[in-house]
Amino acid sequence: MTNWIVSTQNSSLTIRPLAAAVASCLRRTVKRTVPATGLALILATPGMAATYQVINTNDAGPGSLRQAVVDANENAGTDQISFDSSVSGTLNLVSGPLELLDSVSVKGPGQALLTVDAGGRSEIFVVSDSAPVSAIEVSVSDLTLSNATTAIFAEVGFMDLAVTVTDSTISGSVENGVSVSSYFAESMLRVSNSTLSKNGSDAISVAGSPYSGGNGAVLEGVALLDNGGAGVDNSGAGVKISNSEIRGNSIGLLGGAARNYFGGGFNIMDTIIADSEEEGVVLGHSDHLNLERSSITGSGGAGVVASNFFVSATIRASTISDNGEGGVDFGIRDNELTIANSTLSQNRNGFGVRFYSYQGNASIQNSTITGNGSGGVYGDGIESALEVSNSIIAGNGSSGGTDLSGEGAFTVHHSLIQQPGDSSVFESAPGSNIIGEDPLLGPLQDNGGSTLTHALLVGSPAIDQGEDATCPETDQRGVTRPQDGNADRLAICDMGAYEAAAGTGANNGRGFMGDFVWRDDDGDGVQDPEEPGLAGVVVNLQVNCDPGQLLTTVTDSNGAYRFDGLATGNYQLQFVKPVGYRFSPAVAAGNYLLDSNADPETGLDRCRSVREGLIRPALDAGLIPDSMGGGSNSGSGAIGDLVWRDVNGDGKQDPGEPGVPGVTVNLLVGCDPATLLSTTTDSNGAFRFSGLSVGRYQLEFVQPAGYTFSPLIAAEDYTQDSNADPASGLDQCRSLAEGQTRSGLDAGLVP
Repeated sequence: MTNWIVSTQNSSLTIRPLAAAVASCLRRTVKRTVPATGLALILATPGMAATYQVINTNDAGPGSLRQAVVDANENAGTDQISFDSSVSGTLNLVSGPLELLDSVSVKGPGQALLTVDAGGRSEIFVVSDSAPVSAIEVSVSDLTLSNATTAIFAEVGFMDLAVTVTDSTISGSVENGVSVSSYFAESMLRVSNSTLSKNGSDAISVAGSPYSGGNGAVLEGVALLDNGGAGVDNSGAGVKISNSEIRGNSIGLLGGAARNYFGGGFNIMDTIIADSEEEGVVLGHSDHLNLERSSITGSGGAGVVASNFFVSATIRASTISDNGEGGVDFGIRDNELTIANSTLSQNRNGFGVRFYSYQGNASIQNSTITGNGSGGVYGDGIESALEVSNSIIAGNGSSGGTDLSGEGAFTVHHSLIQQPGDSSVFESAPGSNIIGEDPLLGPLQDNGGSTLTHALLVGSPAIDQGEDATCPETDQRGVTRPQDGNADRLAICDMGAYEAAAGTGANNGRGFMGDFVWRDDDGDGVQDPEEPGLAGVVVNLQVNCDPGQLLTTVTDSNGAYRFDGLATGNYQLQFVKPVGYRFSPAVAAGNYLLDSNADPETGLDRCRSVREGLIRPALDAGLIPDSMGGGSNSGSGAIGDLVWRDVNGDGKQDPGEPGVPGVTVNLLVGCDPATLLSTTTDSNGAFRFSGLSVGRYQLEFVQPAGYTFSPLIAAEDYTQDSNADPASGLDQCRSLAEGQTRSGLDAGLVP
């Protein structure tokens, strides 16, 4: 005879075998037990959802959160738990986790008003695997959950599971921030408008079911910051991430902001993945990555890594830059890679793209690959196809590589390859490629759109040289393609990720605008005789005073710039402020030839008219070094931590190892050795650079006499290791968001 449990949820009956319910007890048991016959009688009566109010911050007893959870567990239906307006401060959870046996919504008074703190002793919310229901929905909002082992733990066997976190902060967990999975059934995690930071392992851990295949997560508007493991640890689920920031996470050897082991994938849109201690995104067997309008930057390893079978990735309208071990690294067998309308730039110690898959396919379309350390694109793999179209691959291989390399055969058309090296290249459209020429690219910067790009400078040979038939409708920024970028009255798609604006072009008229960008050392907005010009500053010219129609140039070695051949029309200059500088006061001199025309906030000059043959000289911009004060020190960010004496030389901060006072620490603003802020460690070995603006920074620890630097990153806990390169004392170049604090950046000194 089969025994049955009859359960109710939202006034509807669900009947399932008792054996199945018992089998679902895979991980956790409820401390409070009820005889099965009594439980059946209780649940057989349909219940109405109720609201329970928390009126104090006691750990237990009447009016407590724990009592509200107990009451909600005993009432069938999706109950509501709310908080009286008088409840604020910290609720210290000392009697173990809050175990959830039925669907419930917990809505706090606001994440800034109430913190539930577990003191590192237990989870905070646990969905029990022995709950007497077949499905549970849990919602947590408007709370801060801190110092748990795992703040929300929901790993079940046979139960359908839905967990939602909204407008909340989860920080300081010993292990994960949130962990959700259902092994035999389906689970879904939704997190929105929330921050998960400084958790000991992963911010979020989700796992797919090998049976249902229905598990997933949706993250929107989340910040996953400075967690000891992954931002997202995804084992076989489908994860969608949008409008989010994943920054400063570290997971050891597997590393990265998001990783995936067994199958599933990531759909990432409008998101920044930055400053991972290891890789940015790591893909496993049968995974798929879709990356759109997003950036992966500042990783210690490569930006995207797939070293497995049957992996696929599509990267569109995205930028992968400034990563330590290359941009995209893709193998081993039956892999598919598509890169379109994207920029891969300045990735160190690796290639822009390395593709080495047996029986795989790689396609690079309308993309710009430049400034990568080992080379541009490396192709290898038996029976693999590598196609490059409408793209720019130039200026790579600073360490001796070329723009194309490897044993693979490249099919290339309508592309500019500056140094093809000895690679085997098949030109599918004879005569369509440009070989050996400088594409005249601007620096990697904000040229509009949501990601950084390299503009095509005036006179670039890549302008109007692409193939319209295979050209996408827009460029990486969303600017319409094709446009008549060289003003020859023919609108043709450009090579690369950037489409030069239609408009005057060069040599279409007889007017010009230009002059000078100088370093305003005394900050008075007046060009003094001893103040030099600044080279390499980007200057944009908005045709018709329209930000969507840009011509771009950079200042020469003397700080001079010039736009020639301008037809009659209206134009507006925009000076792009380099990192480590701020603009001078505008129009501060009595002589218009010697003042600054750039608006101190926007860098814009006013809209000006140019008539046929009219010249507009003396349109200048002054830039004040931040080292004068009020620049990088006018923001709300901070970088710092500790220099300690590594007595045993193991690279780990051991108890009893003291700080080292008086050590000089430099901060390279813009990661530029020419722009320094300096401090010295205090009596405890601590240092801190405060008031930092948004930008990129690099720490330099100055080795005192009698010491050597500790081994680099030798501890499993990134807050307890040494970040100083043993040879140079430099940390890696790191980005800093508004208000962000980058702590845990230490240096060990071995006596």
